[in-house]
Amino acid sequence: MQQNPIALQAPVEPLVKLLRTGDVEEKSYAARALRSLAGNPSEKVAIVRAGAVDPLLELLRTADAPGKAAAAGALGSLIGNNASRGIIARAGAVDPLTQLTRTGNTMGRACATKALVHLNAPHHVK
Repeated sequence: MQQNPIALQAPVEPLVKLLRTGDVEEKSYAARALRSLAGNPSEKVAIVRAGAVDPLLELLRTADAPGKAAAAGALGSLIGNNASRGIIARAGAVDPLTQLTRTGNTMGRACATKALVHLNAPHHVK
């Protein structure tokens, strides 16, 4: 049974748009949704290519505690290969993630720590 590829496509582009243009609550929702989608390796690539990294970093720097945790969780989930790891690191993720490990709520600290571990992992992280 063949499945319709359009029906299977995740809503990456609309979520990235919401991440750029929504209010803090909408951006946090988009980050959490992208984190869930990033469980699929092909979606990780699509999310990074759609330009989610910079708005996630902006959310990480400026949001309230739940928004920062959502952004850190999404970034950590996107690190799945050397290419995305490099893009996220070069975009400047290390400093705000490190800051969140010190000042965030429990969820934010956990997500930031996981993302930093994945950024520094010498192998493919799923």
